[in-house]
Amino acid sequence: MQRSVFIILVLTFNAVLNAQQDPLIMARDEFHKGTEASLKKVIALSVSPENALISAYQGASKARMPEYVLNPLSKIKYFNQGTEMLDASLKKKKDTESVYLRLMIQLNAPGFLNYNKQIDEDLAFFIKNIGTANLSPEIKSMFVSNLKKGNKHAHNLSSLETLKF
Repeated sequence: MQRSVFIILVLTFNAVLNAQQDPLIMARDEFHKGTEASLKKVIALSVSPENALISAYQGASKARMPEYVLNPLSKIKYFNQGTEMLDASLKKKKDTESVYLRLMIQLNAPGFLNYNKQIDEDLAFFIKNIGTANLSPEIKSMFVSNLKKGNKHAHNLSSLETLKF
């Protein structure tokens, strides 16, 4: 009995430790916290540039940094660097989570930045692929909920209503 409890504790500890070390889990969690400190953690992640999904999180985090910067030129610089990084990661590997990130930025970017040209294309891709994406139902639901909440331009997202996980 004691041995079983010990094994369960060790396995649980290893799972928690691995989750904390996984850069994707960390990037996902910190991005969704959305604080200045959490976005900086994502940007500072040291991962291979070939990791397109982490690069997408880093780009999306940079694109959100203008919320915490006062200088207008710095705001534009962060946003442009972030969207370039996000778009480059999508050219390397287009997947549901990366498209979700670009949708989040597009739906929340000020209109004068003109970063909204791919909303319909990205939304169609997201809806088509979210059901089969290798993500937990909780993460899928969170993504859909975030898209609905983060729609500053009142873009028609009624097609998200039919998604069930």
